[in-house]
Amino acid sequence: MANEEKDDFDGIEGEDEVIVFTDEEGNEYEYIVIGEFEFEGKTYAALSENLPEDKDEEEADLAFAEIVGEEYVVVDDETLDQKLFDFFMELLGEEEDECDCDHDGDCDCGCGCHGDKDKNKGDK
Repeated sequence: MANEEKDDFDGIEGEDEVIVFTDEEGNEYEYIVIGEFEFEGKTYAALSENLPEDKDEEEADLAFAEIVGEEYVVVDDETLDQKLFDFFMELLGEEEDECDCDHDGDCDCGCGCHGDKDKNKGDK
């Protein structure tokens, strides 16, 4: 698998870019572009569902779209979607088993999130 370098992540800063998708039944869905990245030679956008202000952002769906010219084409292949999700989480440095220890540097908690994967192995 020829993934692009993780340094190619282009997070969006400043004002959120909102895009609207319309399904075959005419329903509109708003998404915020939260980042663009290269994966297997193509450019993709990570999209977060644009929720009303009274909703928790953690409830928002995450979707991906291939950027073709100036058009966003939603990824509807489950296998590719999962690959993009995994790659995007790596780009963000948020693996599923990330530690919640709140330590800023080296620590002895054995969590592995500070390069201490072998320390205190099995103590957690």
